[in-house]
Amino acid sequence: MDIDIVAELAKTLGSYRAENLGDHMFSLYTKPAYFPELLTPIPCMIQGGRGTGKTTVLKCLSFEGQYRLTRNNFEAFNNQNYIGLYYKLETGLVSAFSGADKDSEFWQKIFAYFINLQLCKQLCDFALWYEDKLGRKLSISQHQYKIFCRSISLEEQDDLKSITENLDLAIAGLEADVNYASDSKNTRHSPIGAPIRRLVKLLRSTPELNSKTFYFLFDEYENLRDYQQEILNTFVKQADSELTFKIGIRELGLKTKHTLNENEQLVDPADYVLIDVTGRLRDREFEEFSSNVLDQRLDELRAKGIEIPSKIADIFEDLSEEEEAIKLGGEKVAEEVRNIIKQKGSEQEILELTSFSVLELSLMQFLSGGQSVNEVYMTYQDAIKDKSGWHNRLNNYGYASLFALRKKKVGISKYYCGWKTLLSLSAGNIRYLLQLVTNSLIAHVKENENFKNKISSKCQTEVAAEVGKKNLLELEGLSTRGAQLMKLVLGLGKVLHEMAVQSEGHAPEMTQFEIFAKQVPDDGPDDNINQVVELLTASVMHIAFIRTSGTKLSGQGDTRDFDYMLHPIFSAFFVYSHRKKRKFSLTPEEFLGIISAPSITINKLLKKHNRVVGTDIPEQLRLFGGYYEGNS
Repeated sequence: MDIDIVAELAKTLGSYRAENLGDHMFSLYTKPAYFPELLTPIPCMIQGGRGTGKTTVLKCLSFEGQYRLTRNNFEAFNNQNYIGLYYKLETGLVSAFSGADKDSEFWQKIFAYFINLQLCKQLCDFALWYEDKLGRKLSISQHQYKIFCRSISLEEQDDLKSITENLDLAIAGLEADVNYASDSKNTRHSPIGAPIRRLVKLLRSTPELNSKTFYFLFDEYENLRDYQQEILNTFVKQADSELTFKIGIRELGLKTKHTLNENEQLVDPADYVLIDVTGRLRDREFEEFSSNVLDQRLDELRAKGIEIPSKIADIFEDLSEEEEAIKLGGEKVAEEVRNIIKQKGSEQEILELTSFSVLELSLMQFLSGGQSVNEVYMTYQDAIKDKSGWHNRLNNYGYASLFALRKKKVGISKYYCGWKTLLSLSAGNIRYLLQLVTNSLIAHVKENENFKNKISSKCQTEVAAEVGKKNLLELEGLSTRGAQLMKLVLGLGKVLHEMAVQSEGHAPEMTQFEIFAKQVPDDGPDDNINQVVELLTASVMHIAFIRTSGTKLSGQGDTRDFDYMLHPIFSAFFVYSHRKKRKFSLTPEEFLGIISAPSITINKLLKKHNRVVGTDIPEQLRLFGGYYEGNS
């Protein structure tokens, strides 16, 4: 193993988070296809889960990011018609503005003032930076500065640096005073956005900035409480060509569309444009985007002397379904089928054997349930008589049959390999793809392999299972519902595994599910429905599940308009199909039972679909034996 190469791989490819990349993020940045949509005064909400690139895009829209992307060329930077100001809405900070036996109306005023201070501070920081790069001060009078200070309840100052220092002190003081919020005598207020707009107008009154649109780039909008979203929604509603907003948010993170005016809501697309990152970056578009991202990083590795192909897609061994069937021991099954035909078939039928592949012959045994010689023979006869019909059966069941070839055997029972498969496992999530690629490259080198040889299907499969396990374990710490999400994934993963390896005689590749509830009563949904909706919301926000539909959740109890599936990143760990195919139904009681009574519920679900729980827990799931035995 070459330790130096492993270190370079980890350094160049192993940074998944924009927060961890630092300035290196800008040298690795690749514009997504939706980037041009962000360069207008229209507010945008960039929606996607962890690892879909929201933070990277927002940081690269910021003035610091744009300056780095122009290679610190101030003239090139100054030719752009917008100024981006990045602000992360951190959970710990926004959650401080609540409690103390005060209602949301009390906290609204304090939080609005806090946001005014923070965003004005950002504008001042930019202005100081801009003056430094420009080499002269902006032409704003002392009197104008004093008026601004008065508008935000600060001691009057007549220069930018002093105002910035006072804003810092005011922010620190307010953060400290939040702990004593019950004493509101010293609490200052200002209408949301008013001082910010005043300062933007001051900056735009200068010849240097009069054509610029200021973008406030809010990240992690889902961390805001409902009343806090109402405050910022009000500000977003007021966007114009001078000041607008680009917002990073997780799916279902917009808890309310209301503003401070109870009769007013944010409306898509009248008030903002929703950019669904995962929805946009699928299939060909995601492949092109991620190839550009990774090929650029491969260029860096080659520049450091590492001999590696220039195209990421060329690094991974791929297997056709036929090749995989052979690798999984399908030749032995195929030989059994050949022997049956040789014993029972006519001379012509025996001659026809050469026209059927290993996958096709093993599929014949799969379709017959492997129980009856006559069933296998009849399936073979049907395949000869109706070639078109057989081709359709092969398309429908060929891939599914691979899961049964090594059922109940030690070792790899299904391969997850090839560039296209890694893309599918990632499902539009660039961080997941980087994990799969980086870990595969490192595992390949650790096996004392060089990149003249492709990364083996075995290596890729083992890495995919490990990455799935890692992300499963991480769910527990992601939110207050993390432990419940982890149990949901464990339970559904087990059900999907058993359905996959016992799919003979059933609809193949059951990978999606719907929650089918009885009609919601007029007096509102019951507690079960409410719990289900809350869990589904958390599962989608933390990308334990993927949700697909043409509409949005319209209210409590509204679950039937959506299909859900475990994120494909978990499929190699549990061993089931990563493809979006057929669906089954769960009742709210069954869904919740996966958490509260896993052993009983999993048994009931499998019995309902004419399957049984495997007698042994698969090797990779033994760590979670307590859960599967019912000790939730």
